[in-house]
Amino acid sequence: MKMTTSQMIVNADLNPTLGALTYGMVDMDITDPGTTNGLVWLGDDDYPTKGVWAFPLTNNGVADSVNGGINVVAQGPDMPLRTGYGMMIDEAGDLFIGEVRANAGDTYPKLTSITNMFPSSVDGSPTNWWNTAATYPITGGNLNWQDGTVVDNSFLDVQAVAIDSRTHPTNVSAAFSGGSGGLKIVLAADGTLVTNINQGVGIFYIGTCWDNVGNVYAGDANSAHPWKAFSPPGANQATTPAVATVQVVLPPTPPHITSITVSGGTVTIQFTGSASDLASAFTLLNSATVSPQSSYTPAAGATITGSAGSYTATVPTSGAIEFYRIKR
Repeated sequence: MKMTTSQMIVNADLNPTLGALTYGMVDMDITDPGTTNGLVWLGDDDYPTKGVWAFPLTNNGVADSVNGGINVVAQGPDMPLRTGYGMMIDEAGDLFIGEVRANAGDTYPKLTSITNMFPSSVDGSPTNWWNTAATYPITGGNLNWQDGTVVDNSFLDVQAVAIDSRTHPTNVSAAFSGGSGGLKIVLAADGTLVTNINQGVGIFYIGTCWDNVGNVYAGDANSAHPWKAFSPPGANQATTPAVATVQVVLPPTPPHITSITVSGGTVTIQFTGSASDLASAFTLLNSATVSPQSSYTPAAGATITGSAGSYTATVPTSGAIEFYRIKR
């Protein structure tokens, strides 16, 4: 395991326990980067597990070259037989970890929460808390909850675990692959099931995470569309609003009479309008008096032609004096 600075984190000379792993480390998390509490957390895939280990970082993110790591949690009453797959730690020192078990009818825990890994005498995560009098590794007495300890084949093949907040997690998502597939959302407080998402044999979700408004995501290894996104579970669902689109529609150009002529008993009226208007959008009105407006009615025998903003109305004369309007 290496940092981006090419600093070695796990060194077999410093940590022969991890150097002798058969299958190696399969999960990691990073907490408090850039602080004196910066840690890289690692979980292995051996059976039985060597536990959860933490490796201190310096303030600039470089691994401590002389620290062989802290075995924070070891296999015991609290810890599953295997620490993979899926692991995330919140800022209160609570560990959420999955165990990949694929045997139908298996009653070993598949999803576990271990609480209060930081010393209870200090609020939060104190500077270099691993150097206090607290006894590590933790093997019992810190269990918060475990799921999958009864016969429940929908808990097979945990592949990834994520919490929706480092500071105050409400939900935990667990991704499943193959044996049960899909996502399970459980409460971070007690492991109670909130909802199942797309669970089914042959669905290979191998990653999961949350965004800041509570949407949950999954990586699908068996799909042409591997990135899945789901609205948050529960009654109080958050939404991610789309970028608003405002469409401004200008009012149509009102008709404007430009000329009027009379010839051979026919009145010809030229007028303009919107370029997009059809000739059928207009009606020629006439009246024997200039007012009131209510006296204008559709002119008998009138026709209107034209397009692209230029139009012609023709109508037989019907009296000694006539007044005309164009109605759109």
